Amino acid sequence: MKREQAEIVAKEKAKVMVEYLEQFMMDEDTIYGIMEFASSNNRLVVDMEITKEGKKVFERGYDMGISSVYADILTREISGLLLESFLPSENFAVSEYACIKDHPTMSRDGFYVTNTNRSRVNVNFRVKNAEFSEIMKNHNARIEDYRQKWNQNRR
Repeated sequence: MKREQAEIVAKEKAKVMVEYLEQFMMDEDTIYGIMEFASSNNRLVVDMEITKEGKKVFERGYDMGISSVYADILTREISGLLLESFLPSENFAVSEYACIKDHPTMSRDGFYVTNTNRSRVNVNFRVKNAEFSEIMKNHNARIEDYRQKWNQNRR
């Protein structure tokens, strides 16, 4: 698969993943979950799991349709779509990127998606290529810019 084809597939798959996150966040109950992007046999895959009141209510594995070599393309698309949809939202939020390892309850290598019901889905990126650091740096910068503009408008 060529990069141009991977970009088309990544845009489509990123929309699907963001739609899943939006649906999860619309649940009226408090849910917790994980969406983890990884590599399986050089294919980019995602595993999703949602729990409600300590019980697993949703679980799915999904082949992203592209090689893990193109993981950064999908990461960029997901970050961009989430920031566009969730930053201006009064009900949903996306956190800054952070890498916290080996902490039993807060271990992550990605960001959180949350809502006003205190639901949280941890989006982790286990496959990182050359552009990953720059993508996450831009992700965090866009959040900081939004915060600064919001604070200025409140004055």
